Amino acid sequence: MTLPNRARIVVIGGGAVGCSIAYHLAGLGQRDVVVLEKSGLTHGSTWHAAGLVGQLRSKRNLTRLMQYSAQLYGRLEAETGQATEWKPVGSLRLASSEERWSELKRMATTARSFNFELHTLSPKEALDRFPLITTQGVVGAVFVPNDGSVEPSSLTMAYAKGARAKGVRIVEGVLVEGFESRGRRVTRVLTDLGAIECEIVVNAAGIWARDVARMAGVQVPAGAVEHQYLITEKSDKVPPGLPTLRDPDNIFYLKPEPGALAIGGWERGTPTFGAAGVPFGFGRELFQPNQERLEAFLLPAAERIPLLNELGIRTVINGPIPISPDGEPIMGLAPERDNFYVACGFTSGIAASGGAGKAMAEW
Repeated sequence: MTLPNRARIVVIGGGAVGCSIAYHLAGLGQRDVVVLEKSGLTHGSTWHAAGLVGQLRSKRNLTRLMQYSAQLYGRLEAETGQATEWKPVGSLRLASSEERWSELKRMATTARSFNFELHTLSPKEALDRFPLITTQGVVGAVFVPNDGSVEPSSLTMAYAKGARAKGVRIVEGVLVEGFESRGRRVTRVLTDLGAIECEIVVNAAGIWARDVARMAGVQVPAGAVEHQYLITEKSDKVPPGLPTLRDPDNIFYLKPEPGALAIGGWERGTPTFGAAGVPFGFGRELFQPNQERLEAFLLPAAERIPLLNELGIRTVINGPIPISPDGEPIMGLAPERDNFYVACGFTSGIAASGGAGKAMAEW
């Protein structure tokens, strides 16, 4: 796809969020939309994401955002013809402390107030759902039957295919180098392949979002950190049909793989990446694994799931993910500009991408 001279809406970033915005804009009848991707689709943080889709969040609006994502993933493959590997296996969240149990019960009460299906479980009921765990220290749990997992790259390609089918243009291999403005409005996006006149810009550049915004005179409090997860070797002791699992007190999460387990963690003191600016030349790359950081969440995970002590590690993924000061997405119209929108800071960008795309497109 060659670079057009103009477009009504320019979306910067070809990850899950950027492609979802384009898909939803097309669904609302917006045809004059261009997505600019500096490398290839998914080549930022999307391609190495774990792909868990959990809907329950601490805020009602964020939960509703995730709810829409899960609903969309259930129909997107049939609509676009692009496989997404959506697996609605449900999710189990453990409370390994009284404080966590109080938090989960409060969240459950809030969820029920807007008809969100969620079940509180006893430790024994949690064991029935996930027979690999030990219940020592477990006070209670919640189960969300409509949660699951999706393959991030396939999901993004489905968004892109759906957007292209309705007239959106997606240009890969084009680097945004700056902006021209008139007053408070951005008038042109400057790239290494030329300039595009536009009426609206949407910054969905992921780990580069802060640096792209800076070119437009916009301050975005977002950055990037390293994040690790691993995939175990296969074993016939891993039963089929397991739900995803989260144990926040033991700082790990888990996604079932065919005959294996993918395990990641909420790491403390995670190293930042590109504090002075994320290099635009960084693409589909990973960092070296860090054993000490792996142990921080893998050892508690092995106490909760003793089978992990018997399984070897097949793959370790250590890649950059976006981050915001409070861990929540940064979405909306930038205060410094009248036509520069921001959708970034997604630490759960795969789970949020459907709802974020819809919200931003409607905005």
